[in-house]
Amino acid sequence: MAPTPPKQPKDILDEARGLMDKGDWKKAVESLQGIFSSYTGDMAAQPYLAKAYFLRAQCLVHMADIGQAQDDCNNALALAKEVMDASVEGETLRLLGNISWKVADYKKAYEYLNKAHEIAKKTNDLRLDGMVHLELGTTYSNTSELDVADREYREAILALEKVGDMRELARAYNNFANNFVYLKKFDKAAEMFAKTKKIAEKVGDQDLAAWGGFNRAECLVEMGASKEAILELEWALPILERTGDNYGVVGALQVYGLAYAKIEDWKNAEEYLLKARSLANKNGMPVSEAKVIRDMGRMYKWKGDKNKAMQYFNEAREIFAKNGSKRELIRVEAEMKEIL
Repeated sequence: MAPTPPKQPKDILDEARGLMDKGDWKKAVESLQGIFSSYTGDMAAQPYLAKAYFLRAQCLVHMADIGQAQDDCNNALALAKEVMDASVEGETLRLLGNISWKVADYKKAYEYLNKAHEIAKKTNDLRLDGMVHLELGTTYSNTSELDVADREYREAILALEKVGDMRELARAYNNFANNFVYLKKFDKAAEMFAKTKKIAEKVGDQDLAAWGGFNRAECLVEMGASKEAILELEWALPILERTGDNYGVVGALQVYGLAYAKIEDWKNAEEYLLKARSLANKNGMPVSEAKVIRDMGRMYKWKGDKNKAMQYFNEAREIFAKNGSKRELIRVEAEMKEIL
């Protein structure tokens, strides 16, 4: 029997995109390996390799393998420039902006996103334009410039609606809703997270739907509906674990901890928050870990242990200040004032 010929690069990319559309990051990475195994060094395959590096980087960000994702982005950029693929170049710069705000390097995020925005305007790429506005909104939100973030999110939604990219539109609603969480408008935020979940489910992206679910659960906790929140989390967490979304798993575990703390199940609350902290630390995302540390402080505050609460609040505040996360710094200092 003749050996099976390797899949063509285009077919591998299409297969990987199909898996990514479902939010199945682990399987998409496995699929893309076919390009790296068979076509690295093939000059004719360079345009496909550029796209493969970019797509794998996207998956790795969700899997919280930030170092490898950055390496893949750099490879994608170099190849995209070599083959003059402005689309991949712009998308990769946008992704580097996303990575940068995730690791709290906001200055770098603005640099990458402004370059991506220039390419979007030059090529009249409305989809890329919308995604850049989405990332800018999240960056401004993290630095507590909520009014500017609000404007950027609205620009993102307008552009993404025009091009009909429902997945990115769902993500825009998800990130925009966080503005309302920070303003303690939990009803409004919960409504937008539910919209994220609905749109994501409609297009078959279970991972993004799970994000809408666990973020909505956080709002439910704040609204005094912890038992309903736990039901939402019981649905969302297994999806995030199955798809390899380690970044999302941290968030779901964190909300689980808060939900149990609100109903005074201290054992489960501490267990989930410790799991969330350990994974956030492993992911190498200091602000993400500090958010969990802050919520450990909230748990002890609700428990009546003010000394331990202040210990965690101070630890979180130091990390937020060091990383320039002004929004989270304001939030933890507000928690501290309630104790003093």
